Amino acid sequence: MQILFIKNCIHGRVGEIKEVKDGLALNFLIPQKLAFLPTPTNIRLVQQNKQKDNKQLVDLPKQEKIIHILTNATLQIKVRVNDQNHLYAAINEQQIVDSIKEQFKIDLPNKSLQINQNVKKLGSQEIEIILNKQAVKLKINISKK
Repeated sequence: MQILFIKNCIHGRVGEIKEVKDGLALNFLIPQKLAFLPTPTNIRLVQQNKQKDNKQLVDLPKQEKIIHILTNATLQIKVRVNDQNHLYAAINEQQIVDSIKEQFKIDLPNKSLQINQNVKKLGSQEIEIILNKQAVKLKINISKK
């Protein structure tokens, strides 16, 4: 059975039309909304979404300026903690984007930033983030509210 992937997974990438076994498609990929049948309408929708995602990425001159600012500064993030000073949840991409927007007045699209590791501790740390497919070292200081 041929299917059109709408999300990246181990079986295929977004926009890819691939031949898979019927059971995999009908029992896993389609119910989990990872793929659809490749009708002309579905193909057009996936292509439009890919173009929209490409437009959301930050342009190169602006990206270089953002990278320079982020590598030379420390990002302050305040989070809630329990009695043992453990975070209730790991720091996610949205919290980092919001903190960058608040502290440095830089507006980043939500999907332009990815974290390579989990951040679950209080204190100063250096993490690696991916900003538009380019790795950047970012110093963050996590403190309790």
